[in-house]
Amino acid sequence: MAPSSYEAFTDRNWEQEVVGSPLPVLVHFCADWCVPCRTVGRSLQSLAESYIGRMRMGGLDVEANAATTERYKIQGLPTLLWIDGGQVRERRVGLMAHEDLKQFLDDRLNGASFSA
Repeated sequence: MAPSSYEAFTDRNWEQEVVGSPLPVLVHFCADWCVPCRTVGRSLQSLAESYIGRMRMGGLDVEANAATTERYKIQGLPTLLWIDGGQVRERRVGLMAHEDLKQFLDDRLNGASFSA
């Protein structure tokens, strides 16, 4: 997977890459031991390339990035945050099917309004 399609977000690059992004960002909070996280991650990685230029997406390992995990009060995995303009616009927790993830992304990019 090309680095520009599915990114690795960290405590260190969070402000610049996510909060400061001019594009909306979908962040997948995950852990290596979490089986549903791996399923969601594979789906997002396969979808990422088709959204280049419209949005950004990537994963954040909760165990290696405690500050960001705590800042956003991540308690269940996998958690997806839709961040636009530096603000959390929506939060989803739990496993989502590939088709549902695609619909989730398309709905948000097509101007559907949701709240966190």
